[in-house]
Amino acid sequence: MFAPGDAGCRGFAVTIAAELAKAGYYTYCFDTLRYLESFTGRTPLTTTQIASDFNQIARWIGLTGHVPILFVGWSEGAGLGLATVSDAGNQSIFDGLIAIGTPEDNLLAWRWRDISAWITKSLPHEPTFKSAEFIPKVSPLPLFLIASSSNEYVTPDATRTLFCAAREPKRLVMVNARDHKYSGNVEGFFTALRQGLDWIERQQH
Repeated sequence: MFAPGDAGCRGFAVTIAAELAKAGYYTYCFDTLRYLESFTGRTPLTTTQIASDFNQIARWIGLTGHVPILFVGWSEGAGLGLATVSDAGNQSIFDGLIAIGTPEDNLLAWRWRDISAWITKSLPHEPTFKSAEFIPKVSPLPLFLIASSSNEYVTPDATRTLFCAAREPKRLVMVNARDHKYSGNVEGFFTALRQGLDWIERQQH
């Protein structure tokens, strides 16, 4: 299950999904943008709701029997992944989490007025939750963090702080790239992604 950033299943997110499929995984791309847009009314999105929603989606994916499900999240999707796999009720459903470019703060809503935040590379004025609150709870599931050495949304130091807060089993790969889309070293990013897929698969055996 792949959850991209708050722009949804488009652009570089499609490229990541294609790479996951090329690696031999049945890949489901979750439209993060449409999901966040649906929580702008009187009923706000909560991390408990996120965990419940992804639980239902995962069970739908595995209707024909037990299908090991790996959560891969990029940017906002990484935050959604943390909220999901850290929930005790989900840890028998998911095999682990690959979190790419994990932000410190994750959105709980998105409106079209927030498009200005994409331009300014800033956090929209929406409810948020902290990655640091959930990352220690991913264990005993394996956590593989991938980060860019230069990211306009989260610094390498912030990523290392999150990694330190996580519990074993965990791994961190820092890719030498120019931004959160791994410009200048996309192949290096894909190499790290394949390493993450292989490492998590080994944890299950």
